[in-house]
Amino acid sequence: MGKHYTRPGVHGAAQLFSIAKCNEDVETTRRLWITMEGRYIEMLEEKGGNKLLSLDRDCEKLSRKFAQDLENKCASSISIENLLGVVAWKFGKGKPRHALMKHLNANVDDYVQDCSKRAFTRLRVENDDNPSDTKVRDSLNYLCELKGVGPATASAILSLYRPDLYAFMDDEVIECLHEGKRNYTLKTYLDINTKCVELADILGEGWSPRRVGRALWTAARVCATGGNISEESRIKPIKTESAKPTEKKVKKDKDPHTQLGTRASPRLKKQKR
Repeated sequence: MGKHYTRPGVHGAAQLFSIAKCNEDVETTRRLWITMEGRYIEMLEEKGGNKLLSLDRDCEKLSRKFAQDLENKCASSISIENLLGVVAWKFGKGKPRHALMKHLNANVDDYVQDCSKRAFTRLRVENDDNPSDTKVRDSLNYLCELKGVGPATASAILSLYRPDLYAFMDDEVIECLHEGKRNYTLKTYLDINTKCVELADILGEGWSPRRVGRALWTAARVCATGGNISEESRIKPIKTESAKPTEKKVKKDKDPHTQLGTRASPRLKKQKR
């Protein structure tokens, strides 16, 4: 009996994942993932219209600023306005959790800047190009000190700062990659982020955990709106029960969204949401 998904279209993301892990036709795999990610903006507009598109542009702008700060070896932080913007984007892509807003709005701007600066400083490239598990855990913990911020929101923020280390904990990505029931603990985030790092490695240079998560979310939305992954790729569905993971690497492809590469997956401790 197959896994039961609660979010629409997750079976499509699961098929996309299986193709990357089990298909030996690496050129088809790469083409499919690029094609699927290419529909991200279309699916954003379908899900949340111009409002969600605007929020996504704001997040991309913030991510580009972080990349510039890293390149120039400058300290980074976010404001309360940035925090609320990322949360609005997160709610727009997934399921709004309005009960959190009173807690999020209770944060003081100076403290938001302080927590985010400490989190980002632990992950500065010049401090360590491949941060230890302790540094990665600390960065998440610093952000989770903020009211209303749990691992999911922290992952959204850190995926903008270091997309080479972090995927965003979208509901669809959790259900696709985590074998257990969807939840928002650091243990679960470890599980899905490890798989996103592995997929980024399979797909090649330019693919990051964040970009992998974005493609999986897009695949779920495509299927939720009546699309079909097999039709997108013009290949037959893969039976994952009998297929074996391939050790072949695909041709490397530059990520148009980030200049940061892929790093080893962090191992994180369980923490309150």
